[in-house]
Amino acid sequence: MEKPYLKVKLLNDRAFLPSKRDEDASFDLYAIHEQDFNILYPGDIQLMKTGIAIEIPKDWVFYIVERSSTGSKGIAKRSGVIDSGYRGEIFIPINNTANKPIVFAKYVDEKLDYFLGEKGLKKDAIVIYPTEKAIAQGMLLYSPHIEPEEVDDLSVSSERGDRCLGSTEK
Repeated sequence: MEKPYLKVKLLNDRAFLPSKRDEDASFDLYAIHEQDFNILYPGDIQLMKTGIAIEIPKDWVFYIVERSSTGSKGIAKRSGVIDSGYRGEIFIPINNTANKPIVFAKYVDEKLDYFLGEKGLKKDAIVIYPTEKAIAQGMLLYSPHIEPEEVDDLSVSSERGDRCLGSTEK
């Protein structure tokens, strides 16, 4: 098995290298925003640019997952598999599952107050997410190439069998 690596190309002067502490399982990923403030309304989905492209070894996948802090604010990540052959910009589809708008803010000061006033929004009726905070995490996972084999019967039985949808009562 080839040793994993993560090569990162910055595509934008506002992009950040993914960051990771030794004890972390995943790399923090950061979104870049065209404006100082970006509103994501309840139920809406936006493709967040990261400004990075990556190279990873064959038989590996870069899997994007939610951060616990974003999930607790109603920021949900949609999709997330980056194949080893992809060399384009990494985008992260973000869904607002909260019942109020999420404002991604470069400034959390009087500039934000002015912006909210222009939009008719109040601080207590929104979620504020600073743009310098990571928006998601990415982890390298081994994904060997396997050819599917068609069979008439599955030879190894299991305790669960074909029971599905909560049948294990766990």
